[in-house]
Amino acid sequence: MRTMLVVLMALCLISSFAVAKEPTKPVMGSRGLLDCSGAVAIQCGATVAVDNTNAPNNVETYGCVGWTESGGEVVFTLDIAVTTELTVTLSNGTCDFDAFILASCEEADCVNYVDTTRTFTVEPGTYYIVVDGYNGCFGTVDLTVECVEAGEDPDCLNADEAVEYLNSSPGAPHWYHFTAPIDGCIWINTCLEGQLVDTRVYVYSDCFLTQIGYSDDIYGDCAYYNYASFVDVPVSAGDDLYIFFDPFWSTAPFDWELLVTDCVIANEDQTWGAVKSLYQ
Repeated sequence: MRTMLVVLMALCLISSFAVAKEPTKPVMGSRGLLDCSGAVAIQCGATVAVDNTNAPNNVETYGCVGWTESGGEVVFTLDIAVTTELTVTLSNGTCDFDAFILASCEEADCVNYVDTTRTFTVEPGTYYIVVDGYNGCFGTVDLTVECVEAGEDPDCLNADEAVEYLNSSPGAPHWYHFTAPIDGCIWINTCLEGQLVDTRVYVYSDCFLTQIGYSDDIYGDCAYYNYASFVDVPVSAGDDLYIFFDPFWSTAPFDWELLVTDCVIANEDQTWGAVKSLYQ
């Protein structure tokens, strides 16, 4: 019977996104209160010069990362009319800037983040893009926003069907599909005894790649290996999940587990096998 720290599960229930691999950015800091009263509208295709020299430092931690952002925040709004592949780029920075894409004016409601550049899919709606400075960064940076109407990913459309409990992947990249049988949570886990494959996993609600979950390294929250992944996604019965393991860190074969739960957090002295037995 494998033993896994169930503290991991409690941490992942707090956020659907685990911290990405950024060894130089320690987990620390506290949450503030984002001020969107001066937010400026930005259009797709625009590049704007951002200066946070005199901007307030109200927020230090965002919901999709764990490190400290102790520079000043500059807030933009972006209106998206159709499902869109959104590319956000930061360039020419005088210090270490990051951008956070929020689904509302709330730092916990973070759907993605950008260190230099990133492309991801968003559904129609109004988004807040917050340019913030890592580790007390105050200065200037260029923010570019590019939008392309999304099409369905062909590899996603041909995903293999995942099963509850143990799945064996031939290696990354690999796609899986799973339909939620109940209202609850789906736990996706590569923290397995004896497994040392470095995994990174994305979870989408459709093949337009609308991201609803992400995990890279869980460090001390896995008893066996720092570079395992664990992601928790709330679902309703009948929801489709598209699970993608990407090859950024490794292409080696690996095992992973999928657990359907009612989102109850088990006692911390229970084993992973005992947790699974609660929902069989």
